[in-house]
Amino acid sequence: MAMTVQQLEAVLMRAAAVPSGAADRHCAPHGTAERGDAGDVIREVWAWNFDAELGALLAAVVACGGLGGCLVALDMEFPGFVVEEPRACSRAARYEVLRENVDKLWPVQVGIAVADSDGALVGVWSFNLRFDAQKDASSAAGMAFLRRAGLDFRRHLSDGIPVEHFGGRFAQSPMFGWHRQAPWWLTFSGSYDLGYLLKLLSCGSPLPAEAGAFDKAVSVVCPWRYELRDQLPRGSLDTLGRRHGVPRKGMAHTAGSDALLTLELFLLMREAAVWARPGLPSGYWDHEATIFPPVEWLSMTSNWRARAPPPLSLLSGRSRRQGTQLSRSARSELGLPR
Repeated sequence: MAMTVQQLEAVLMRAAAVPSGAADRHCAPHGTAERGDAGDVIREVWAWNFDAELGALLAAVVACGGLGGCLVALDMEFPGFVVEEPRACSRAARYEVLRENVDKLWPVQVGIAVADSDGALVGVWSFNLRFDAQKDASSAAGMAFLRRAGLDFRRHLSDGIPVEHFGGRFAQSPMFGWHRQAPWWLTFSGSYDLGYLLKLLSCGSPLPAEAGAFDKAVSVVCPWRYELRDQLPRGSLDTLGRRHGVPRKGMAHTAGSDALLTLELFLLMREAAVWARPGLPSGYWDHEATIFPPVEWLSMTSNWRARAPPPLSLLSGRSRRQGTQLSRSARSELGLPR
């Protein structure tokens, strides 16, 4: 039976009552993280270090200041599709395919990249979930794809984080729901990422039967979020990274690396927006927000896709401090002079 929106709200309200200092008490000691191919950038998390690394992640989000001060990019890696989406279909049909896939499959990795209000990277985590390649549902093409990306399914079986433990601990954290510590969530073509997130947080409950109910459930869990694909409609994540001069850290199609690339692309596009729309009308969102193009921030207000004020602290100029340079293609795509 699918978890209702009211049940999700109750879980998240209990989580929001956790004192903000609780995360600090569980912060990982220096040096406990397992490092991946990306050196000290991406923290590889398995069952043995899950509690310490979750504590470090929560401490990072709390330290950033929550709403308006923390941006969290999310990526999920999952074992393919058991139902293929038709090339041309309605939104209801697309959601039905998504629901069938998410209900039948489990994610293998969860990637989270965190930045503060100045655009400075705070941390990147790749949570490796328990997955039995012999028993858990998958597609042959999806498994081959993940193996090419370097995933070790024998280790996911022996050392992976149990999905019920992962989902239960995250559902009880202050990262989700409507409260002062709620971060801004960032995805790239994120429908499946958010669908699997709902499944994990609800301990495997089926997704809502209709797309509108799914939108509402997602908005309860992640009330402030941004879909980067809306701003960059053409090209894969890897292609866009190369086109805009954003170097990848770690292996492509692994969750931590993809979450980090999504975050860095957004920060680059945000800086381009400072120059793209200098003349929006007075009073649009706020005087600071007049420098940002009219993209759609997803909120809990009318119809779940209403315009809402972006966190003003996220609009500060990153490249002035870090020297980011826009590529010619990036400037062209945003309508800027080359």
